[in-house]
Amino acid sequence: NGAWAAELRLALLLHKGTVAVSLSLQLLQSHVGLQVVAGCGIHFLCMTLLGIRLGAALAVSRALHQLAQSVLEGMVAGTFLYTTFLEIFQELATSEQRILKVILLLEGCALLTGLLFIHI
Repeated sequence: NGAWAAELRLALLLHKGTVAVSLSLQLLQSHVGLQVVAGCGIHFLCMTLLGIRLGAALAVSRALHQLAQSVLEGMVAGTFLYTTFLEIFQELATSEQRILKVILLLEGCALLTGLLFIHI
């Protein structure tokens, strides 16, 4: 159990560290003040800690865990659909080789769906 906890800590550190650096660089490139960058970093840190605590609390109750997992998977699906249909399709409308890009987009969706069913 200790090895699993250490692995989880390392994964969180690598993932959140990468996201924090990326967020900071994006904010600095948008020419906002250092106070805004620091405030966003602190907010990101607080939300990360809250998420870890909430995840640990939900892991105790199986029913709450399943409910939270369903809600979060729905949010992920909604984000994926939003990104796909509202952002990527706008780019497709103004680019060349639209048919090829749409075919590749549909193949990617089919591949992800297939991997999901294989995983289950």
